[in-house]
Amino acid sequence: MEAAYVKKATEDLQLHTKRFQHYYDRYNNHLHSLDIEMKLLQESTGKMRELERLGLALDKKVARVKGQSDATIGVNSPLTPQKKISVFTTGEAKNFLDDIFRILLRARRILSASYCIGYFIPYTDEEREIFEGLNFRGFRGLAILHEN
Repeated sequence: MEAAYVKKATEDLQLHTKRFQHYYDRYNNHLHSLDIEMKLLQESTGKMRELERLGLALDKKVARVKGQSDATIGVNSPLTPQKKISVFTTGEAKNFLDDIFRILLRARRILSASYCIGYFIPYTDEEREIFEGLNFRGFRGLAILHEN
């Protein structure tokens, strides 16, 4: 009888360890992805600054060709947002990309935290399927957005 108890305890411990490893791996993978996305945010910010600088330089060149002074560049310039030719001088594109990355980062943090919560919340098989289905949808959505 004691051998059966030890066997059952060993099997339970193995299942518990396997379940823990599953949730931990998911959590850790999302943290790794979060680090990658943070680096992408930093890179995109640098690239947007460069594009903004190039946009202003282009505005200056066009203005000089048209005979405008540097003081009037950006005001009714052919490349200002009023003409909808260049958005880089307004910072709107940078703000748009920053917002996208911040939303992705927030979603990634929520998804990684959900695995911590999911591990500690007791649930039935049906509730586990619902939880894992919702997490998979969140993961797939983030993966699609990250790829694009």
